[in-house]
Amino acid sequence: MKKPLNKELNPKLLFSFIAMINGLVTLGVSVYLGIESTIIVGLIIFLMGLGAFFYFLD
Repeated sequence: MKKPLNKELNPKLLFSFIAMINGLVTLGVSVYLGIESTIIVGLIIFLMGLGAFFYFLD
């Protein structure tokens, strides 16, 4: 039996979603500017946000 989805927005999910958007923006800017080390940082931020999103989803 699954729990019914909560209608109110969970702040943990919101912060992890913001981290994913931040990682994608960092990734896009670094690809546009051609900075290789920042590409890795953007991917790490995005993947951490994605992991936190699925962790807090229960």
